[in-house]
Amino acid sequence: MHKKISNTDTIESYHAVTLLPELASLGWRTFTQGTPGGPRSSAMKTYEICFVDKGSVEWWIEDKLFEAGPKSLFINRPGEWHGGESGLVQPCEMYWLQFYLPPKGKLPGLARETQLELKEAFETMHHRSFGASAHVKILFDQLMNEHRQPRPYSLELTRAAFQQILITTVRD
Repeated sequence: MHKKISNTDTIESYHAVTLLPELASLGWRTFTQGTPGGPRSSAMKTYEICFVDKGSVEWWIEDKLFEAGPKSLFINRPGEWHGGESGLVQPCEMYWLQFYLPPKGKLPGLARETQLELKEAFETMHHRSFGASAHVKILFDQLMNEHRQPRPYSLELTRAAFQQILITTVRD
């Protein structure tokens, strides 16, 4: 999807209707100029992982400011107020996903123990912005491609890529 902003500027973006119930939101966007982006609260009970592929973002979460440079991640927890510094998102290209980690039950395809360990890791994560492993972009691209053109086994490939992003984020 392309949205014309002016005669000289274009914002490119894609926001997917997700294939997985544990994914609340998934998207990609290129910001070619400073764009309003804050303040806002994370969706009700979702965590958010954002991957900045190009450019950088000065992002605040609650009372702390973070700079996410190229090839880095930043993490928002459920209900946290967050947004771009001075209410703007700087020029960049970024991917995001918002997801649920249910307090009871389990995520399909993950052992309950693994899910609880991931939840604990996201809840206690001290560094909220950090460099990402090289294959994170490949995983986000795979998620986006499976959502853009679902085919046989898209559900399984999407779930596998999503779970790899969760685990890679915690490892990074």
